Amino acid sequence: ELLLKRLIFSRHQMAQMTGFPTFAHRAQINSILGDYEGAHKFLTSVIEGFSSQIEDEVEQIRDLTNFNSKNVNDFNTVGLADIEFAVKALINRGHQQQSMVWGRFGAGPF
Repeated sequence: ELLLKRLIFSRHQMAQMTGFPTFAHRAQINSILGDYEGAHKFLTSVIEGFSSQIEDEVEQIRDLTNFNSKNVNDFNTVGLADIEFAVKALINRGHQQQSMVWGRFGAGPF
């Protein structure tokens, strides 16, 4: 942890010595996003664009976790294992639904 803190501090110092306010500003030289502000604007737009979809998916994960967990006390917290479980369950559910659709036509997916 100490080495990581030193690295971050050294990168920040190097950026300031070369005329940049932060390492993030320096790292954007010749990047597709142009500069720090461009990167910030892009990331902000991604977050805003996907936030409602992500909120819906997190709610689905919570619902699956609540439904399948007997010994969970905190239903507001979503752990990494919950996400992995929910993704696999949703994928499996999607494959089952797809199989039912293809089964009606007497054929499988091509």
